[in-house]
Amino acid sequence: MDALPIEIEAKFAVPQLEPFRRRLLDRSARLVLPRLQETNLRFDDPDGRLQRDGRVLRLRTNHDTRLTFKAPGPDPEHRIEIEVAIDDAVAARQLLEELLPTPKLGLH
Repeated sequence: MDALPIEIEAKFAVPQLEPFRRRLLDRSARLVLPRLQETNLRFDDPDGRLQRDGRVLRLRTNHDTRLTFKAPGPDPEHRIEIEVAIDDAVAARQLLEELLPTPKLGLH
């Protein structure tokens, strides 16, 4: 089996959004996809084992639907991430709800 995919996530603080927005527009940046509401549902067992172990099972719906599993990686800056595209968000949610308790809406 191939090595697990590792996610490297970088976040940057933008203390003043307007100057950053102006710089993007000055460089002819444009919106590629329309804005929409993203929904994140996180699933766990009744004992909260996934969260306790630093793992996440998430069903995210925005422009498409993806089922994602995340786990701690080799160091704090890297995480294991396995993600699959889902064709039917409703069926995927029903399947997960049959296996695990009612999802919690996630904010990230």
